[in-house]
Amino acid sequence: MHFSEGIQVKSNFKIITRERGKIVPEHCLEEHNIWVNLGRAFLPQVVSPGSSFGTHMLDTTIGYMGFGIGGNKQLTNVDTMFPVLAADYPGQETYDKNTPGTQYLERPIKVNGTPGSGGSGDWAVPISLPPSLVLVGSIYSTVEYVTVVTDLMIALGGAYPEVPISEAALMLYDQPVIGQPSSAFYAYSSPPSYINPSRPTLVAYNNFGTITKTTDIVLEFHWQLQF
Repeated sequence: MHFSEGIQVKSNFKIITRERGKIVPEHCLEEHNIWVNLGRAFLPQVVSPGSSFGTHMLDTTIGYMGFGIGGNKQLTNVDTMFPVLAADYPGQETYDKNTPGTQYLERPIKVNGTPGSGGSGDWAVPISLPPSLVLVGSIYSTVEYVTVVTDLMIALGGAYPEVPISEAALMLYDQPVIGQPSSAFYAYSSPPSYINPSRPTLVAYNNFGTITKTTDIVLEFHWQLQF
């Protein structure tokens, strides 16, 4: 990268899928994705001072990864095959990872909590701390965020024994994703998108071919940002 050409942010995404402790190669992936417009707006604010030195114009950090069943790479007919999921997490499968204007997960799902449209819980998993700095050439110019979705997450006590995950998001720490009601994410009377405008936003988005999450499956997500 040459500074004369402008600073660019590259984003790499990896999923490691394990079933009962063994890696499942056909459900592992590694690919590039984009840093969406909200993420691009975030970066200059966190490297700039606020009203005084030692503060930041925007005083937050990367904090969570969230997951969903939307996006145009969803391989499962969710509405037909998973009617309970479709009722609790309604929406479409239209989002593309190469659209910079993406602001939300298309069909976000809870990772912990109580099921149903009247339930509440956690809609994202905190990243592992501290994140890792990765040496590229002779410079630590890449940061890697890691999140693990454990065996019991997403199933919500057996309410959802199979969940066809097909999208993921990187979110800021100040986003309201913990202990939130379903109604904060979904406007259940507003088809076809069902998006509540209060739905938490994201800074990076990726969608991928369906990985069906069961209680036998553990998913390890790696998100790298290279400057």
